[in-house]
Amino acid sequence: MKLLIVQRVLKLKTMKKLIKYEVMALLLVFGFITSCNKAETDTNTMSNLKASLVSEYYTNARYNAFAEKAEKEGYFQIAKLFKALSVAESVHARNFKQVLDLAGVRTEKHVPDYIVESTEKNLQSAIEEEVMDIDSIDPGYIEQSFNSQIKQANDVFTFVWEAEKTHKNLLVFIYDLLMTNEVKENGVTVASAPSKASLSNIEDLFLKTNYYVCPMDGRVYDTSNIAEKCSICLTPKSKFIVIH
Repeated sequence: MKLLIVQRVLKLKTMKKLIKYEVMALLLVFGFITSCNKAETDTNTMSNLKASLVSEYYTNARYNAFAEKAEKEGYFQIAKLFKALSVAESVHARNFKQVLDLAGVRTEKHVPDYIVESTEKNLQSAIEEEVMDIDSIDPGYIEQSFNSQIKQANDVFTFVWEAEKTHKNLLVFIYDLLMTNEVKENGVTVASAPSKASLSNIEDLFLKTNYYVCPMDGRVYDTSNIAEKCSICLTPKSKFIVIH
């Protein structure tokens, strides 16, 4: 009987050791997989940061060129909007570069080629680019950077995403007036041009509206919706960059 008890005790100890080893092995495997996932997340996030920096350099230069084109065509209010957006994109570029600098990554300024057409077509092109960023590119970058070890990556992607919504809204407002003679929200007309829509009518409609750029996250306001502080980063209005 004693022998049987001893055998059972030994068997139990052996089983406990086996379980212990199995648990340790599972933990090692889990740790390895987690480490690989983090490494992959960081690699993807780093690539996204680099791509975003180049994109911001490109958009900054393109909006500057669009502003010059609008001025040449006599659309000074629209030129002012493009200047404000260009400043906002330079803020984004600075923020992406700072995150890369903190990660020890050296970067060089590179501006891909861009096309400048008529102001009307430039407006349409700008809207298409902003919509693509807001709906497709930025959400993917935000999701991939959520568990990244790269400090501030998720924050800067999120700030840019929120700021670009304001860019799109301002561009769409002008373009809607240009193409349809009215601006609608939920099917209800909220603003109309005084006569047949055209770029020249928009100049009068805006009554020389100023634009305000948050220097921290690149959100853009106009005179009608300027707030006491940025709704994203809470930077006070007194620090906004005024485009007039």
